[in-house]
Amino acid sequence: MSSSQNKKRFINFHPYLFSLFSVLSLYTYNKDLLSPAHAFWPTILVLSFTTAVYLFIRHFIQNPEKAALLSSILLFTFFSFGHCIKLPFLSFLPMFDGNLNYSIGLIIWLLFILICTISITKSRKNFWRISSYLNTVSLILVVISTANIIFYEIRSKDISELITKTNSSIVASPEETYPDIYYIVLDGFARQDVLKEIYNVDNSSFISSLEDLDFFVASQSTANYPQTYLSISSALNLQYLDDIALTMGKESTDRGPLQKILNDNQVYETLKKNGYSFVSFPYTWTGTANNQHTDIFMQNQIGFGEFGDLLLDLTPVSILLQKNLQSDQHRNKILHVFEKMGEVAKIKKPTFTYTHILAPHPPFVFLSDGSPTKIGGRMYGNDGSHYFELHPDKEEYRNLYAEQTSFIAQKTLKMVEEILTNSAEKPIIILQSDHGPGSMLEWEDEKTTNMKERFSILNAYYFPDTEKTSLYETITPVNSFRVIFNNIFDANFELLPDKNYFARWSTPYHHIDVTERVQ
Repeated sequence: MSSSQNKKRFINFHPYLFSLFSVLSLYTYNKDLLSPAHAFWPTILVLSFTTAVYLFIRHFIQNPEKAALLSSILLFTFFSFGHCIKLPFLSFLPMFDGNLNYSIGLIIWLLFILICTISITKSRKNFWRISSYLNTVSLILVVISTANIIFYEIRSKDISELITKTNSSIVASPEETYPDIYYIVLDGFARQDVLKEIYNVDNSSFISSLEDLDFFVASQSTANYPQTYLSISSALNLQYLDDIALTMGKESTDRGPLQKILNDNQVYETLKKNGYSFVSFPYTWTGTANNQHTDIFMQNQIGFGEFGDLLLDLTPVSILLQKNLQSDQHRNKILHVFEKMGEVAKIKKPTFTYTHILAPHPPFVFLSDGSPTKIGGRMYGNDGSHYFELHPDKEEYRNLYAEQTSFIAQKTLKMVEEILTNSAEKPIIILQSDHGPGSMLEWEDEKTTNMKERFSILNAYYFPDTEKTSLYETITPVNSFRVIFNNIFDANFELLPDKNYFARWSTPYHHIDVTERVQ
């Protein structure tokens, strides 16, 4: 059989596999913070984009091997752009406005693609051997990534089931009627005294307005953990994370089991048994944005989801994202929650609504009047020392945090009023932050971290009746749903000691008791 016959029978599938590998590798890197559902639509879009690119190139280059080779080069470098510009040999480039590196990187990438296009189209080679080699390499990369994800999911499932069995004894006693329940997390919203002391923000009018609406505001409340995954996992499972920490070990970096117990938590299990329908807002916080137990999605068509945004951020499209597109998407996702929450009250009861608003936590996209910020550079949702690696000005952090907090407080108050107005019967509402801000947070050093700032949180409760004897000023999130279930289901949960545990970002299961430092 001649080489020309081989060429005719050859199938060039490596452009698709390299594109798929780009998605799988990013997912693998973030697998402990995601579920497979997060990657579904980004994968479809990437493969569709690959088809469009290949057909476009094939229209101008008749040789299929040449067209496939150029497509793979273009697509692989396109989805690797964000990694490439961080290579050491580019470290000499200036960073005046946070965008120059990316702009120069874009020019270099375009020149590279131009050179490859000219070299491939002018060459007299058939390139079928190279395509055969690329088929093999790309297939191996996809198989390895897929196997890695599958094994990880199996292992995480086994661990999470062990945790679930530990918690399975927690069951409430139902009554005949149930109020709607709203669990609204304002990520990183500081307690009133911390706002005043560190950020020079007088939040008293917001607190007074909540109290006028008959909220109980726990004035000395603190978070149980400094990380969102730890804090929310603990709150939704009504207990500290001692069991999972013991199972995983202090040195583990794997957050996958936390994702699993977020998806299958004790609150969902208890409320589902008692006839509740679940309402959620997609594309808010990754950990709970696409929970499989959700019955009603308050859909927002804006944006690609957090994983999709991460993928776009690795491409040359990130240059456009710096022209406020990414910031606008984030703003719209937050505003969507505030605008649509009042409609949930019109849904046939009983409903449990969990929404996680990624604010006033960075990125900072709102000034106090709601107008966009003009912070330079690329937009990331990192906090504490991770944030300052990109934006080192701590005074800027405090100013922008103060601005965003003021706006979020205004929108929150209006949202709560709409919920109460639209509710036929009084609901239960929890306004709670998962942790405090991070202007003095060192993720890998608990000794220099300001624990009071990081652990002091907003924590406010609205109950159908005026009896709130089970609530107290120092209540922490681990006890929130114990109090709720005791009230609405006549359960008899004992309240746990209110403790505070620091965990370095690198070792989320190494919990250090810092209760005395938080007070």
